[in-house]
Amino acid sequence: IDDDGVACARSRATFNNSHMSIEWRLAPGADFIDVHVEADWHEHEKLLKLGFPVDIHTNSAQYETQMGYIERPTHTNTSWDSAKFEVSTHRWVRLENAHTSWSIANDATYGWDISRHSAGRRGTWSLVRATLIKSAVYPDPNQDQGCFTWNFRIRPQASVAQAIADGQQLNLPLREAPMEIAAPFSVDGAIVESVSMAPDKSGDVVVRLYEGEGSPTHVRLTWDNVSVRATDLCYRESDNAPLVTSHNGVHTFDLAAFQIATLRITPGQER
Repeated sequence: IDDDGVACARSRATFNNSHMSIEWRLAPGADFIDVHVEADWHEHEKLLKLGFPVDIHTNSAQYETQMGYIERPTHTNTSWDSAKFEVSTHRWVRLENAHTSWSIANDATYGWDISRHSAGRRGTWSLVRATLIKSAVYPDPNQDQGCFTWNFRIRPQASVAQAIADGQQLNLPLREAPMEIAAPFSVDGAIVESVSMAPDKSGDVVVRLYEGEGSPTHVRLTWDNVSVRATDLCYRESDNAPLVTSHNGVHTFDLAAFQIATLRITPGQER
């Protein structure tokens, strides 16, 4: 237990001229575990993976892609299933079946592979592995040499929304900002991906968001004394953009599954 009350477990390993360490951290009251991995790597033509055995019987897994996720099989029933031995994912991976789920978020990996293994009468369990280091010799003979760090967050009973939040928190942690540049708004029903000033220097604020769980949603943006309109991805008026309805500082619109929306917000009296 460290000074902040966080329970820590550490292990170290040596492989030829290389050294690795893993630290598991469980904060008081947390429903997830943080994992910190370090490697001082000096091998060639060796692949380093980090594996997590997960007691979930499932035929597929969800892998985050930009503003959404894809599903890939975890079984090898056919030759084309076998060929999908690794998936290039973004910030999180999630497994689920009818009764339980499990996710792991990361801040930097090459890819993931998930395989099924027999548990006898209990069906199968899943081995989830992250590819950490490849250390090939061509075209770069010094690929992946030196010191590396990775951070993971494991969450049992994870929803898709929780997996998305874990991925964002690991890659985009909270930062302090002056109050005068803070945007006083909230969003329900969609994932906020970015907030920026409009590139035309008009003073408008641009919010890009998306539906990330794979189902139609009704989005509610709360922001007083502004006018809100949806545009295309280049901030231009578009007939294909969602229709925004505004009333007393509440701005609502609908999104389809995995749909991306760009909102242009103009300070002043809402229209």
